[in-house]
Amino acid sequence: MNPYQVHAVPPTDYLIRHHDSLLPGWPTPPDQLLLVFFQAQYSLLGSGLKIEIEKERLWQEFQSWTQQVQELALAQSLQFEGICPKSGYPLRSQPGSQRFDLVAIAVATLGFLTTEEGGCRLLKHPHWHHACYPSLVLLWGDGMGLKFLTEQVRSKSRGIIGDCRFNPI
Repeated sequence: MNPYQVHAVPPTDYLIRHHDSLLPGWPTPPDQLLLVFFQAQYSLLGSGLKIEIEKERLWQEFQSWTQQVQELALAQSLQFEGICPKSGYPLRSQPGSQRFDLVAIAVATLGFLTTEEGGCRLLKHPHWHHACYPSLVLLWGDGMGLKFLTEQVRSKSRGIIGDCRFNPI
């Protein structure tokens, strides 16, 4: 698995205000977001077969990673939802009338910069620049369970770049 970073952040104001149209099956907004950035082997700026193959490989890494985190979350009695980086819709829940904008969430919560390319906004990671694949996991639960999960995610990332910060709710 390529290096990745995990940032535990509170939900954005936009997500709190619009959770009904983003997550119609959930009665409340999530308590915590895990923004996960997988490092690509090369820049994802532009288009072409090479970039699409790399995005597909990173999508597979995201799926594997979220399965592990889901198991950890369920063991802590936390509710879990992954957001598809490709579509912006929930992986397991009913999709809403709006999509999650992972780039906007990274900008709002972490201050990442963006680049415009062919009508799309791409994240500019502080270290990996455009060799970055953003993804998102939503969590519901009590503060101690969320903190414990965050620590477990950090411990499982030994040997891999992991910046897993817990923001108390």
